[in-house]
Amino acid sequence: MNFTIVTGAFQPVPPAAGGAVERRWHGIAKELVGRGHHVTMLGKQAPDLPEDGDVEGVRVIRHTSYSQTGKLPVDLLKDLLYALRIRGRVPPADVVISNDFFFPIVRRPSHKETFLVNVARVPKGQLRLYSHVHGILVPSVAMAESVLAEGVAPSRVTVLPNPIDTTVFNNSVARTYAPPWRLLFAGRIHPEKGISILIEAVRKLVADDVAIEARVIGPYLESQGGGGASYRQKLMEQAQGLPVDFIEPIFERSLLAEQYAWSHVFVYPSVAEKGESFGVAPVEAMSTGAIPVVSGLACFDDFMNDAAGERFDHRAPDPALELRDAILRSIRGDLVQKSGKLADLAKAFSYPTVADKLMAIVGHKQSG
Repeated sequence: MNFTIVTGAFQPVPPAAGGAVERRWHGIAKELVGRGHHVTMLGKQAPDLPEDGDVEGVRVIRHTSYSQTGKLPVDLLKDLLYALRIRGRVPPADVVISNDFFFPIVRRPSHKETFLVNVARVPKGQLRLYSHVHGILVPSVAMAESVLAEGVAPSRVTVLPNPIDTTVFNNSVARTYAPPWRLLFAGRIHPEKGISILIEAVRKLVADDVAIEARVIGPYLESQGGGGASYRQKLMEQAQGLPVDFIEPIFERSLLAEQYAWSHVFVYPSVAEKGESFGVAPVEAMSTGAIPVVSGLACFDDFMNDAAGERFDHRAPDPALELRDAILRSIRGDLVQKSGKLADLAKAFSYPTVADKLMAIVGHKQSG
């Protein structure tokens, strides 16, 4: 079967930095190639990369070199220009999948193909313009509810979880469970991620004489989806005098896995009510055996349960107090047993498992 995957305007394939969506779809593409399918990916041009080449068995066509500005109107215009320019380069395929905002609007499917759209962010009214596509893929039940709220027929919406690479993120490194308790945040350094709540929770833990070490890792530049260098500096000033280290972004997956393995508790205190759609980082951390502590956002429901870490109420009058209590709960009990269960739960989100689900969705659409 021939697949074409059209990614967005602002990250190449494979991404040099960031580009979580592009990396995930390239991982799925490699899994499909390993099963005997032919896969072409279309995306952004990048320095030192050929316009048309092969990456681990996946053909990659690159076109345009737009950079993200963080200014929504400008970025949408760039994405529109990208979609208009790249639509003519799509090779014939049995299945076309895109996560780009404008591409499904400017291109209509041929009568022979199945056209699927991956909506990875809470929709902003654009789905009424996707009425001609055959299906909409969303990463979580919470995202499905957001899509259905825009009037999309339930038969056109399917949950396809975001995959993780369990060959990189796994619990092969044994931890010693003893103080100081090591906390980690890894993700975009942006106000919607709730990092300031984590810092205040650390302050409360220190005041309670709990031995704690914390690390904050992630991209902070606006071009990488962060809140900017000034915002990161503000967080560093807030954390002054506390055992919180700010580490430069780590894009190499094996090095990021080492950070997960260093941590006892992975804290993801996102407050992005309209931004989060799944939460890949907590699942990657779970896969290494780190205990996730996440906010009360509904998008985390798909992988958080009684055996999978702790939740805290980010809407409470004192969310830092709620987070402190959740962290304390996470380091109680048989941590070795907890860690093993978490790694087992995360296997449900491996590339082979998610590729199986994608093939089932494609088969259902084509038979219908």
